[in-house]
Amino acid sequence: MPMPAFKRCIYYFMSVHDFKDWKRRFDWIKNHYSDKAITEDKMMAYYGKEEGLKRWKAYCEKQSYTNTFEYKRKKYGMSKKEFLEYNKLRATTLENMISKYGVEEGTERFNSYVEKQKDAGCSLKYFQEKYGEIEGEKYYKDVNKRKSMTLDNFIRIYGEELGKQKYLECKEKHRNLMVNKFSNISLELFDAIQASLPEKIQKNVYYHFNEYYIITQNNNTYYFDFYIDKLKYVIEFYGDYWHLNPLKYKSDELVSYKGKEQVLPKEKWVEDKKRLDEITNEGYTIQVVWESDYKNNKDKIIDTLVSDIIQRWRKLDDKNRLLGS
Repeated sequence: MPMPAFKRCIYYFMSVHDFKDWKRRFDWIKNHYSDKAITEDKMMAYYGKEEGLKRWKAYCEKQSYTNTFEYKRKKYGMSKKEFLEYNKLRATTLENMISKYGVEEGTERFNSYVEKQKDAGCSLKYFQEKYGEIEGEKYYKDVNKRKSMTLDNFIRIYGEELGKQKYLECKEKHRNLMVNKFSNISLELFDAIQASLPEKIQKNVYYHFNEYYIITQNNNTYYFDFYIDKLKYVIEFYGDYWHLNPLKYKSDELVSYKGKEQVLPKEKWVEDKKRLDEITNEGYTIQVVWESDYKNNKDKIIDTLVSDIIQRWRKLDDKNRLLGS
């Protein structure tokens, strides 16, 4: 008869830790892992980090397949209609919660679920609470990076050949969707910067199709116009109209803006400053390029930004050498 999971976990720690440490380990496991749910942490506790992560990945892949229509049809003979109804009943909705637990408890459970989902798996706060401040930040960065639409990510998910095909298809689709988000002149600047950087830095650049975003401590989501990973370096391109350039607009003059009612430029400036301050407080360096400045001196702005990026990268390389990493 197989050994119960909790008992197996205890035996694992007894085999790899000395007796002095055993009681502390026992108490910790008992407090955290006495339920039957399978988690990544449990897998690592049972089998060690490397084997545990491998088994966790295999478990997730298996669970993913068992939730597909193909699996349910083969195993249970479900029709498409039955499969959709089955998923509908499993969904965490207020209606389903009330049906299962009653009005009062169901509503309370649903509201609690919604509140948790605001941070779950996406905010820095969530990862730091789960893994600690330092490890949590590493997990947070990794999640953001793995969600980016890069060729490497497509190959990792779909394999070499299909990954490249899906990447190109998605890139073309995204370019059509984003045509109004990025101005041609901003793309001209970003393309020029990218082309002027060494290849090892180019691999860490995100813009246009390959966007990067953060979710701040205040739970605000911010996308970057141009971003260099590892340096935490951001370039924001400010269109003179879209950001109401102070050299062209007076603070108290009413301006028809984005097809809405008239706004005061000073209100837009406060909004932009708040965004920049919040991003800066997360540890990012931000360079703002105004449209008119770029038009008047394109080569100088490109050269200045490229030189700044390369200099910062060299400093990072020197620091990593000193640390032996």
